[in-house]
Amino acid sequence: MGTATVAFVNLSRLDPWVVEFVWKVMKESLSFCLLPTDGGGFPVISSLEVRPLPDGAYGTNLDEFANKLLKKRFRINCGYSGNGSLRYPLDYYDRVWDVDQNFSPSHLTAGFQIPIPLNFSGIRESPPASILQTARILARRNVLSYNFPLDKLGDYYVLLYFAGIMPVSSSFDVLINDNVVSPDYSVKHAEAGSIFFSAESVDYLNITFRNVSFYPQVNAIEIYEILDIPLECTGTTVSALQVIQQSTGFNFGWEDDPCSPTQWKHVGCDGSLVTSLNLSFNKLTSFGSDFDTLINLQIL
Repeated sequence: MGTATVAFVNLSRLDPWVVEFVWKVMKESLSFCLLPTDGGGFPVISSLEVRPLPDGAYGTNLDEFANKLLKKRFRINCGYSGNGSLRYPLDYYDRVWDVDQNFSPSHLTAGFQIPIPLNFSGIRESPPASILQTARILARRNVLSYNFPLDKLGDYYVLLYFAGIMPVSSSFDVLINDNVVSPDYSVKHAEAGSIFFSAESVDYLNITFRNVSFYPQVNAIEIYEILDIPLECTGTTVSALQVIQQSTGFNFGWEDDPCSPTQWKHVGCDGSLVTSLNLSFNKLTSFGSDFDTLINLQIL
């Protein structure tokens, strides 16, 4: 997507393969392409869906996410054990909420669904009321935990939702991988809120709710992998390379960005800078002024 390689699809391992991203788009268009891998056959796609999200949702208003995108790993409707996932029309933004999973102790927790009116106007992500009206609640123990295995080491964005669907208010500590990230968090009756954190350089996530008073609970969990978006080449560089291509009389298939997500044929890059250009097959007798604009070119 854009200049970022965001996923590797292997349909021999899992079919269908569904990938979802949150990306703050700064332009009027969003570029998307499928690239073949060695020995992987031809890329295929069954559907592509684009949905708007509320302004500022998922940290898109934070400077730390300026050149990042979020790849969905888990979205759990805690306490829900029905058949299949929930999405539109229950979720206006058509997010897919999966059934409750990965929690412990399973025999001392209960799923509740209590359709009471809730005040959740302060949650930027605007989760559906029906999602907040279900919860996983601990009974007769001090610790409720969720364990999420991750297939690679990376940085992850964790978003937790809470709503007071029970008649009493509860307080508990929130821990991620044994570190307290929110001490004595309170859930008040008929009120809803959310907290979010970044977990850096981890390959698993243990999310724990440790009792302070009454019953630890959680209503929904979202986990995203944080991916970098490489910088784009300058428009001057792209224009110069296109003119050079025309001067050779060849069509190299140069389109979009010279360096990302893959480098153009005959072009070498260091990050978003074009540093080498191999035209040895073409007997150029002169160099035009367009080469002068490739200020980072080191090898020709």
